[in-house]
This record gives sequence, C-alpha cells and structure tokens, in this order.
Amino acid sequence: MEASPTSKNISISMDVCLTFCRPETSYIMLFKMGIIIVHCVLKPLKHPLTVFFTTTFLEQYGLQFLAYIYIMMLFWWNGSPAGLINSQLIRSNKCNLEIDLLQQKPTSLPIQVPRQSRANLRRSPPPLDTLKINVDGSFNYDNKTGGIGLIVRDFAGAQRRSKCIYLEAAWSPEHVESKGLWEAVKWAEEMQLVNVQFEMDSQIVADAVNKNSTTVDWKIRNLLLDIKSVFSNYSSWKCSYVPKEKNKVADILAKYARVSRVSSVWLLSIPEIIHNQIQEDANIVNSEV
Repeated sequence: MEASPTSKNISISMDVCLTFCRPETSYIMLFKMGIIIVHCVLKPLKHPLTVFFTTTFLEQYGLQFLAYIYIMMLFWWNGSPAGLINSQLIRSNKCNLEIDLLQQKPTSLPIQVPRQSRANLRRSPPPLDTLKINVDGSFNYDNKTGGIGLIVRDFAGAQRRSKCIYLEAAWSPEHVESKGLWEAVKWAEEMQLVNVQFEMDSQIVADAVNKNSTTVDWKIRNLLLDIKSVFSNYSSWKCSYVPKEKNKVADILAKYARVSRVSSVWLLSIPEIIHNQIQEDANIVNSEV
C-alpha cells in the first residue's frame, strides 16, 4: 500500500528531528506534542492569521516547516550546533557520574579501637627519692564556691602531709584547679622539697603550665604565670596530668572542703575521710613491688 503525501511529509519531518535531536528524547516528545497542538488547535480556527495553516499547506509543508523552526530554536538556545552537542555531552557525563556514584560500594568504616577500661587505673608511685603531691579542685556552679585538696605521699604511698582549703569565691573549675596548684607549689617551697611530682586531673591547667597554652581564661593567666615562675626555679619539679581515677584522695579532700566549708592541715594523723583510699592505694603499691 503506497503511503499518502501527508504521511510522507510527516515521516520526513520526524526523520529530520530525529537526525538533529536523537540524544534528546525529551525534545522529540515536545515536537510530537507540537504536532498534536497544531492539528487540534490551529486547524479548526477560521482566523485570517491561520491562512498559512490550511489543510493543504499543513499536510504538504506545515510539518517540515515546524520541524525546521524547532531545530533552529534549539540551535539558538544552545548557541550553535556544536553547543547543542556540548550540552548533550555535559548532560550525558553528568548522568554517567550520578550512575557511578550510585553504583559505588560503600566505603568500609574505620576500625574503631575499643576504649581502654578506666576501672583498673591506679595511682603510680614516684621514684624513691621523690615525693608526689596530688592536687584537685571542686567547684560549685550555683554559689560560685570551691574547695582544694592536697596530699603529699612517698614511694610506698604513705601520707607525709595533707591539706584541704575552702574557697569562698571562685570563678570556674579552672580557677579552682589553678588556685590548688598555686597552694601546692607554695607548700612545697615552705617544706623545702627538692624532687617533687605534681599531679592533677585538669589537663587545661597542666598544659598551661607546661606549654604556652592560650585556651585558659584571661582571669587566671596572671596566676598561671606566677606558678610557672616558681617552677622555673626548680628544675626537678614536674607537673603532669593524670586521670581522675589516679587522683581520688585529693578529690575527696577537695569535695570535703567545699561541702563542709572548712580548711584544715594534717601533718601526722590521717583524716578519716581519706583513710580507706590511702590504705587501698598503699596496698596496690606494695603488691606490685
């Protein structure tokens, strides 16, 4: 069966569009929709402006004419035929990239090292010829008060001296910790101690003393400078950070001073509030020797 002129023109018009727009399926669908609009809307109109879209003209030339106009609009939109091709390549590359990203296998998560248990952390004794002073501070955020706990022990864990100090006014936990270290270094000077290890569970204050740390509150910088000045006079004095599990006795004394609002010094006797903890630490040291 021979195709009618109308069907031939439609076929030619579609071939023209497919030749220039093959990668763009959405453009082909838009062109088909344009054909439907022309046939369904313009053809029945009787307005003089539609004289060029009579049945004969539309069937013979209309579809080809619309196809050429549509292609020229595509060229104009993309700048040139080369621009059209480039835009098609960009879209194609973008789609391929999205597909590659979706198909990528999820990367393996880094191996998480289990955290070390803190339950078995114990106080470590100093060398035989060295004394250790543990320092701790306790701060109350509600009434801005604090407490300081200090204890001096030897290698065997025996108490040499202990002290607690109540602070009626405090600014922050770092202020209380710094004040505690200041009291400890003054106390060590009074006792004329040569080889001393100072331990505290405030890493911020310990780093500020050992390094040029700028993370501390400006209100306590002068206090920290005074502490560093004292340390500069004793080459055998060391200050270090320890976990709170290794600073239990000083912690008990600091909380006792803050809660009870008392300041006391014990030179010979051991305070009842820390007796059990001192005995526990001493037993661990003796068992390891």
